[in-house]
Amino acid sequence: MFPPSDAARASATSRLSSRPPPRASHIKGFAVERMLSWYGDAHGEAKLRAILSAIPADQRDRLDLTHRSFGVIATEWYPATLVHRMFDDMTRGLDAKQRDEFARGSAEATVRAGLRGIYKVLFQLLMNPKRYAARAQSLWERYYDAGTMEKTVESATHHHTVLRDWTSHHPLLCEINAYSAAIIYEELGCRNVRVARTGCVSRGDRACTQDITWDA
Repeated sequence: MFPPSDAARASATSRLSSRPPPRASHIKGFAVERMLSWYGDAHGEAKLRAILSAIPADQRDRLDLTHRSFGVIATEWYPATLVHRMFDDMTRGLDAKQRDEFARGSAEATVRAGLRGIYKVLFQLLMNPKRYAARAQSLWERYYDAGTMEKTVESATHHHTVLRDWTSHHPLLCEINAYSAAIIYEELGCRNVRVARTGCVSRGDRACTQDITWDA
């Protein structure tokens, strides 16, 4: 077989360069607004405003720093890269315990509040762990516009979760997601919920995985 000609190589390169870039991923405004509100209450609005002001203007063009809620609209979608920058700045210098407290607090503010508020009707339709396992993707899509959540019912008190193609992934978001899982199962009536993170793309795994168990 002969090697490709210069013209063929140029044509192939042109086709590759003309492909559209991967679609940017987003996070729902409700979660962003709740997280900012929680952080402001916990650490002071002045500190929150300073963190947001330090983000380059071209990265925070969806925010309005003159507005009390910083212009975040619950029904809109916001670039995951913007939220990643917020997380990095908010947690810079924190030790492991403080970072864990941040993840737990953020999950409480965004997920539990949503299940008892804006997503209450949807959650009531899920009703029990088994039904949630079959419909978990529908709740996931209320927060993220990328990623596939698959749940396997291992037993009456054990579910296995696999998250694939989560392009808005961030190590801290993955920690928050583990606390979010615990909250969801607690709200479903499960007792003594335990969530073990068994895989994460940040560690080189092919997907982010969890094992959720609770008492019968």
